[in-house]
Formats: sequence, C-alpha cells, structure tokens
Amino acid sequence: EGVDTVRMEWLEGLLLKDYIKNNLASKTSLENLAKNFLQMCEDLIDNNISHGDLQEGNILIDARGNIKLIDYDSVCFPSIEGQPELITGLKGYQHPSRFKSGKTSLKADYFSELIIYLSILAIAENPDLWTKYNVEETQYLLFTEDDFNSIDKSKIYKDLSVLSAKIKELLSVLREYLSTSVYTNLNPMSSYLWRPEIIEFKIDKAKILAGSAAVISWKTRRSVNVKIDQRLGEVRNIGFKTVRPTESKIYRL
Repeated sequence: EGVDTVRMEWLEGLLLKDYIKNNLASKTSLENLAKNFLQMCEDLIDNNISHGDLQEGNILIDARGNIKLIDYDSVCFPSIEGQPELITGLKGYQHPSRFKSGKTSLKADYFSELIIYLSILAIAENPDLWTKYNVEETQYLLFTEDDFNSIDKSKIYKDLSVLSAKIKELLSVLREYLSTSVYTNLNPMSSYLWRPEIIEFKIDKAKILAGSAAVISWKTRRSVNVKIDQRLGEVRNIGFKTVRPTESKIYRL
C-alpha cells in the first residue's frame, strides 16, 4: 500500500532568535540581518507571494547570513488569494484585524515584516532590550498583542522612541498601520521609506503602431497603486496583458 509523502530540501541554519542572541554584541551583523530581511520582503512582494506566518520560528539564517523561510502552510499567491485561511500566525507579529478576516491575502506579511524589521534594528541599537523584555523565553520579539491594542501607552514604544531617527520613522509607520482598521488596506513598509520605482515597462511598439494586438508587460517596486491608462486601470505591481489598441496607441504607467 502506497503512502503519500512530501520531499523537501533540508535547510541548515539558526532560528531568528538564536541568530540574534549569538550576535547581540555585533551591531554590524544585526544591521546586515535587517538589510537582508528587508530585501527578502521586497522579493516576496515582487513575486506576488505572502508567507502568511512570518515569526521567529519560521525564519532560518544560514552560515552566510542568508535568510530562509520555512513552514509554508499559510502561503498565498494570486491564484488562491481570498480562499479560507487556517493559520493566522502568532499574535505578537500580526495586525489585530488579521484574526477576524478568515481569508488569504497577499498583504498578510506587511505587518509582521515591519515588526520583525523594527525589532532587529532596535536590538542592534540597544542590545539591553533583549534581556529587558525577556525575548529569549517568549514567543515574541519586542512587541506583544497588548502593545498593539494601546501603542501610545506601550513600554516598548516608549523605549524605542528615544532611539535613532530610523527607529522613530519605523514607529511612525507602525502607528499608521495600527490606525488602519483592516490589514488588507495596509501598504508595504518600503512604500513609506523609499520612492516607488518602475523596473520594466515594455510593449511591441511596431505592433501597436500598426494597430495589432501586443503584449504589454510591467514590473514596479515599492508601489502602492499601479495604474495603466487606456482602460487597463489598476493592476498588480508586476504582470503582463495582451492589449488591442483602438482609439489610442499610447499606454502610460
């Protein structure tokens, strides 16, 4: 009798908290970790994927400092967006509204990405936070769900408010996130920190000028709303579509 199995690559590395603990004395290592984590966040967005359960137990860092994600039970991509979700993640990493939705979303990671990125940078600046908030012995990094319910009165918010301008900027994004009642209305944190960028916008000009159908493709980064003129309207941050020019032969992203 056959038995169904799933074969996956075995990943070596340290869990996020173990890596942070081992590098508490190295601000550079933690800042590089934060940089790599931010790049991973952008890679997920660029490829229209959300992990759905970003937290300390699902993030591995290998010997070279590369970040690997594990446990994809809650992953989401465009073709399954909106389906019922069974896993909503740990409360210390999730927007309060996440537990009321019940449906998968490509925006599921935005809040947890900010919490993890902000926490890594804060610990890099002030390693004493690790001990003060007993990070090693909990399922949290620095924030708990109670902090999200009343951020202005939160002890960790006050501790982070006296750190660098970078931390204060990220705290302002957190305040914006928490003032948004539904997490599916959030924008990526990178859209608050850097200008949006058009990576690619291509079409076969000869076909369009001749009035023939052509494939138009686009790719943007750190974009909140992407719109293409001539009835295509709002589109995802990356994609392609066959267009058939009628009245106009100009397309503007």
